[in-house]
Amino acid sequence: MQEMKKCKKVVFYSYVNSGNRGCEAILKSTYDILGLGKDQNETLIFTDDVEGDTKCGIDKYGKLFSIPYIYNHQFKPLTSVFPRFLRKLKIDKNALWKYKYNRYASEFTSDTLALSTGGDIYCYDDSDWLTYLNNLALKKGAKTVLWGCSIEKSRITDFVKEDLKKYSLITVRESITLNNLKEMGITDNVKMFPDPAFKLKPETADIFEWGKMGKVLGINISSHIIKDQKVYKEFIRFVNHVLETTEYSVLLIPHVFWEDEDDLKMLSDFSKELTLKDKVYLVDRAYSSQELKYIISKCTMYMGARTHSVIAAYSMFVPTVALSYSLKSRGIARDIFGDEKNYTLKISNQTTFDELWDSFQFLEKNQGQIKQYLENELPKYIEKIDSEKEVIEKLFGGKYEK
Repeated sequence: MQEMKKCKKVVFYSYVNSGNRGCEAILKSTYDILGLGKDQNETLIFTDDVEGDTKCGIDKYGKLFSIPYIYNHQFKPLTSVFPRFLRKLKIDKNALWKYKYNRYASEFTSDTLALSTGGDIYCYDDSDWLTYLNNLALKKGAKTVLWGCSIEKSRITDFVKEDLKKYSLITVRESITLNNLKEMGITDNVKMFPDPAFKLKPETADIFEWGKMGKVLGINISSHIIKDQKVYKEFIRFVNHVLETTEYSVLLIPHVFWEDEDDLKMLSDFSKELTLKDKVYLVDRAYSSQELKYIISKCTMYMGARTHSVIAAYSMFVPTVALSYSLKSRGIARDIFGDEKNYTLKISNQTTFDELWDSFQFLEKNQGQIKQYLENELPKYIEKIDSEKEVIEKLFGGKYEK
């Protein structure tokens, strides 16, 4: 058999932007895992926020290619109106994706590794842009990889199933997704590895006098899990109870800074509802993913909604409960601890103070044992990521050319 051409270019084509620090963490970790970096032009990053990514240093990891940001419910940019019209009327279902991405179609070649790094993006509506890009890259001869994904079984329609089978490789980050794909007959192109962000290196951010804060409960909440005032008030009651009845200070940590779901704004408003202000700390600006990982490492315990904030906590050996809203949190907890019970708390509009308090008490009672378990087991779990590069090399019939 003739040897396939080796990989000379990596395109992060579904990266979106670093406003979600999870996206940033995946990209930066993947860069290290695959040993990229000899030449910036070898790594291309499609982003709809060049300015924001530059502030996070993403431009140091590759060449940024600007993709139009499409405003929801607004005719912005005006040049997107016609392709949106074609899509809405079903004249051309891919018109919008052509408008956004076709200018860079030539970047996909036979020596290109095309990485889709969105994690759970197949779990959201309108994922057909991923199908369009997968087909576009494959037609150009590139190797397409769905990287570190989580997919709900209910989302695997016949259309999505055929799309997933076309990928050169799918790496799943937890066993629930692996089993979902197996049940749907998708096995030949699937491997399982921990989420790449477990390998993210923290960077010092001494924004508080850590030694004076005493025991610290880190908390991250988001609009994904808190959708009504009833649950919001239960969270306020819970955190106030922690402040008033325990030795813990509370550190509020944002992890996503998108305009339409800004953790910082939500947590800033949340902090105003809390008692004992001298025990409340807010990470009050958009630190990078590496800096946030360092900040999370300073917590005695952690309760977080954003999956990549939870991954940061696990990998820094912080006893953690994931405030879960999807299978990814449950799957990762199951793979690390053997069972997601007690390590995840599913948040719904029925979530109560008692459930939140019970989760806190579980962490408080078992924190020493959990921390020791993480210190003993996480290095072995994370070590599995090191073989991902070899799997990528095999796609090209030889070693990856840096």
